[in-house]
Amino acid sequence: MEGTDYVTLVQFSKRKILNKELNAVVDQSFWLGVDTNTVEMITAVAELAFQCGQCPKELRPSMKQVLDTLEGIRKGTWGFNQIT
Repeated sequence: MEGTDYVTLVQFSKRKILNKELNAVVDQSFWLGVDTNTVEMITAVAELAFQCGQCPKELRPSMKQVLDTLEGIRKGTWGFNQIT
């Protein structure tokens, strides 16, 4: 693919999720009857998942940060851009 620009599925998905466009990477039938809060929670978990896969590993959140974030998502006390 020399000289060809391409985007991997991970890059595409990450860009869409970080731009709050999760609907671009999830089957449209999934969204039927899903409320806004659930969409926000799914987006937050997806953002966290991408952060857990960052390279180098020093960019990844600690397990405590992951746990705190997941607990915040479950309780509804998280905010976007708080996931670090």
